[in-house]
Amino acid sequence: MITEQEFKKIADKMGVSVAVIKTVRDIESSGNGFLPDGSTKILFEGHKFWSQLVKKELDPYKLLKEEHRDVLYKNWTREFYLGGYKEYDRLTEAVEMSDDVRVKEAALEACSYGSFQVMGYHAKDLGFQDVYDMFFYARTGEYQSLDLFFRFCEHFNLTRHLKSGNIKAFVTGYNGSGQVAYYLNLWNKAYKKYA
Repeated sequence: MITEQEFKKIADKMGVSVAVIKTVRDIESSGNGFLPDGSTKILFEGHKFWSQLVKKELDPYKLLKEEHRDVLYKNWTREFYLGGYKEYDRLTEAVEMSDDVRVKEAALEACSYGSFQVMGYHAKDLGFQDVYDMFFYARTGEYQSLDLFFRFCEHFNLTRHLKSGNIKAFVTGYNGSGQVAYYLNLWNKAYKKYA
């Protein structure tokens, strides 16, 4: 659990309110980055698995079989999201598709982790040696998720949008341009709890 002191420490570093940071956390993970057994909350993104394979110069079509259509697909969809522990089943399925270590790494890079659901493929951008390093860091506690959020916002210059109140620009940078209205709606609902 993130303490109020920890929230304030990061909020002060960013120059934003604690309410803003708690709003992002609630939108991304319903306020909790861990499952009941202590596992880090993840979400496996099959379209990101596809793009990470391409970046590693692997052909997704060579791995694509009907039984794997729930973990490997070219375009974003929420159709295959299962939530909770079942996201680990999807990750395992992707990891086991090939003995090639690049496939395994791409699968881990295709997950978002923790309270703020930061994607694994950003590991090196955020100062980690690789996605394995980030994965183990995210597993150590809620504060580590908060730190990932801070690193992400600083690296991708999103803190300025939170400071200025340009939430549309923030959610576009944080979640992508495909669902801006959806995330703005979530923001307005969640922020009322803390403002």
